[in-house]
Amino acid sequence: LLEYNVLLPVRSAHRSTDQAGRSWTRGRAAPATFPRVTELNLILKNFRWVITIKADNPTIGVTCSDVLHGIHEDMHRLVPRSTIEELSPREYNLLIKSYRVNRSTARHAPGGEFGAPVKRGDFLHKSIMFDGIVEDEAFTLRKLVASG
Repeated sequence: LLEYNVLLPVRSAHRSTDQAGRSWTRGRAAPATFPRVTELNLILKNFRWVITIKADNPTIGVTCSDVLHGIHEDMHRLVPRSTIEELSPREYNLLIKSYRVNRSTARHAPGGEFGAPVKRGDFLHKSIMFDGIVEDEAFTLRKLVASG
């Protein structure tokens, strides 16, 4: 099992079977899918954006490392003010709470490194731990239909 907080640098990823304090190395360069693909779109349950992962090396395809780096980079993308203005009062309050935690000195928070603007990672709320990837066509269709 890979333990990784997607808001933190990928070097903090840790394999649960490895020695404590050791950064994940085994399997980083392995293809993330079979068959191999050069681009992978990730759709998260409680996240409004699709995350597109592109292979660093198209010959190998998207690797496990590409996936974590792609997710991490996406979490640091800025959110337009118009998106924030569209939120319901409940969603806005959740965002503000998450924003404050993410800029705090809490152990699993990026803190000041996350910067002042609202980032996509703020919309994860408490769901910041990488939990793997599964193919789920039914979920994908429901999510795509719901987003219009």
